[in-house]
Amino acid sequence: SGLTELAKPRQPSIESTPLEPLLERAAEFVAGQARASGVVVHFDRAGTSCTARCDAEQIYQVILNLLVNALQAQPHGGEIRLRVLGSESGRVGFEVSDDGPGITPEAQAHIFSPFYTKREGGTGLGLALVERIVRAHDGTVAVTSTPGRGATFRVDLPAGAPT
Repeated sequence: SGLTELAKPRQPSIESTPLEPLLERAAEFVAGQARASGVVVHFDRAGTSCTARCDAEQIYQVILNLLVNALQAQPHGGEIRLRVLGSESGRVGFEVSDDGPGITPEAQAHIFSPFYTKREGGTGLGLALVERIVRAHDGTVAVTSTPGRGATFRVDLPAGAPT
């Protein structure tokens, strides 16, 4: 299905969408897997409504892919933090951070390329799909990481009208 998504991308249905419910829904979806792995998921809200111009289901898929990657990076405990980023210069967004092993600079240069993976059994399609969806929304996705100190994925999107 990942190959199909990359090969035949669906046009996003853009509307003003609050990000908090999408992040909360994704966190609830992975809660059982997180508990089983000894991972605690924290959700930091912006304190104000954070609305993006996006296709809610596609951005939910982005969040879910990033969360699942963070869980897979630390199968024996740790923390994942979801953070909503308030409006800045007409942009809003969110971050997914983990305290796993981190990503080497060499790997960071390739992680959004299709079929690139360092995980045994991985397809290398998840982050490629994340990047494709975010770009289709006039957004950006970036990673910052220091090996041994976890990774943070930041997604920025155009701000939407408050709902």
